[in-house]
Amino acid sequence: MWYMEINLGKEMTLFTNCFKCGVFIWRSTPHKCPPIYEIQDTEYRGEDDLEEIYSHSMEEAAKKYTEQWDQDEPMLHDGGTTTHEFNVRKQGDTDWTRFSGWGEATIDYHASRVEE
Repeated sequence: MWYMEINLGKEMTLFTNCFKCGVFIWRSTPHKCPPIYEIQDTEYRGEDDLEEIYSHSMEEAAKKYTEQWDQDEPMLHDGGTTTHEFNVRKQGDTDWTRFSGWGEATIDYHASRVEE
């Protein structure tokens, strides 16, 4: 287990991540993992090969899956025009909700004065 010590004045407090859901937490504070959402991606996986994502909402789970999918199958290399569709449901539910995920590259220009 790894942890980071953060100096908050007079005392040191331990900050770590939950081994189950991966959320960063204070070690001294009780933690409850968010619910599990299941992702069904029939384009790249079998129908019964579900991805499990801890999340507070269905939309957040879909976004997390899109970010994860972008690392495996880069969608931003073509200017962000690639979309990817998949199904999401809360674990234990029977009805799927269809999502379309995409990425968007943000261009950020800068200029600074040159001293002569």
